[in-house]
Amino acid sequence: MLSMSVVIPCRYEPLIGDTVKQVLAIARQEGASAIEVLVVGTGDWATLPNDSAVRVIQPERALWSGLARNRGLAEAEGELIVFLDADCQPLPGWFREIQASQDQQASICSGAMVSPTDDFWQACYNLCCFREFLLGLPRSRRSFLPSFCLCGPRTAFIGVGGFDETWPGAEDLDLTIRLERAGWQLWFEPSIQVLHRPSSRSFVRIVRHGWAHGGTSMRARCTYPEAFRASRWSTAPVALSTLGPFVAAYFLLRTFQQYPQLRSVSLRGAPAIYLFRLAWCLGAAWSRLRPRTVFHPVANK
Repeated sequence: MLSMSVVIPCRYEPLIGDTVKQVLAIARQEGASAIEVLVVGTGDWATLPNDSAVRVIQPERALWSGLARNRGLAEAEGELIVFLDADCQPLPGWFREIQASQDQQASICSGAMVSPTDDFWQACYNLCCFREFLLGLPRSRRSFLPSFCLCGPRTAFIGVGGFDETWPGAEDLDLTIRLERAGWQLWFEPSIQVLHRPSSRSFVRIVRHGWAHGGTSMRARCTYPEAFRASRWSTAPVALSTLGPFVAAYFLLRTFQQYPQLRSVSLRGAPAIYLFRLAWCLGAAWSRLRPRTVFHPVANK
């Protein structure tokens, strides 16, 4: 069994204590003998468990996720690294399936996101931002992966230099594409599951996130067009602006079709989902027109 380091970036995340407790409880129930949790960032540490497996790395200022993950990676001691977002709580089987994902061949894996059933705006946010990585899709090879629950050998992440700290967003797309280019296989593993409870989500914040997400994602699409199968017209500012309403409508339709178990959320949240994607297109177009624009993620504090 591989030793594991779980790196959790934190930026005033109210659920950090619950997430760390869940990581340790599930890992130990499923046989972990060597695990450490590195919490990197700023927040209220009073909710963290008093456990020797937990280390806090608190920088002088609040860091965006890529920088925080790199700080944790530099101090991690485990053979296997798991990057876990502070608002993603592991579900039973999480530790066991992460270990199993490395049994036959070492690879880079992303888990599946599970949406809460008791909070509409959290579920709506997940449908907008993580439609390609929600529970319900089959295991598959991917060209890129998100970092909300990303695992792989420490040597892989160190070998490509970790996250590029010049990316304030979409840094996980950049990292995983570089890993794939370096010869590592990328897998979406739906057996590795986390419950995602983003804090302070609302109609306005979802639309704002669409703008920022479009701006940062367009940088990745222009840098690695082959990974996204991005044609020239799909990254053209005029096309993104004028076709945005139609792209948003198609995005809403595909969301409704792809997740029948979440259709009530798709219907009720249709205006937010539509405007999220429209804002995404406009943010992407603006990024092409003003490539030096910094699109900061919609974050806590």
